Amino acid sequence: MSGAHAAFTREEADNYAQVIAQDESLRVIVCRQNHQWILQQLKGGRWRAIGYFRTRSALSREWTKAGGSALAGIEALPACFSAKKRGHSGVAGF
Repeated sequence: MSGAHAAFTREEADNYAQVIAQDESLRVIVCRQNHQWILQQLKGGRWRAIGYFRTRSALSREWTKAGGSALAGIEALPACFSAKKRGHSGVAGF
């Protein structure tokens, strides 16, 4: 795997393709295996996982606890993560 492709697929990479919501120091991504949403915090110049979620309510609660700003992106997510087909982001219409 080339360096550019590896960076693109690493969940902690700035250019990870499956970013659902983001503010200055928090973001939500879809995991590489397409099983769940991951809440990440920027620490030491790197995105680090601080929680793994399959429900929007739990994700939203932890986003707020971690200091995240109100984001319509999270509220627009389905109530539960759904990965019916490969490459599905867990978001309706993606």
